[in-house]
Amino acid sequence: MRWVEAYLDPSPSFRAAVWLHADNDEPAARRFWCNELGLDIGDFTKSYIKPDGTGHRKNHLAAGVCRVSVRRSADFWITTMTWCRHLSDTMGLLASHSGR
Repeated sequence: MRWVEAYLDPSPSFRAAVWLHADNDEPAARRFWCNELGLDIGDFTKSYIKPDGTGHRKNHLAAGVCRVSVRRSADFWITTMTWCRHLSDTMGLLASHSGR
């Protein structure tokens, strides 16, 4: 989020989604991520709740995990990829690391 604010947009509009297990407290998890990320509760989309009974990962994170994205980010993607290509071409990074 700080990278987006520093290099792409000083006041971006973020969206977030929480991924939880069925026994997690969704409102508490959203409050945790609001405080952690500095977002409003209205910036969150529908949470993904993983159902019980899948048989793995017994140690659940109390606040789950959170995915943050930038609203209307297509221009940011193009800008970032253009800079990556420019740096790669200028510094020869693609040729030396891709095995081509």
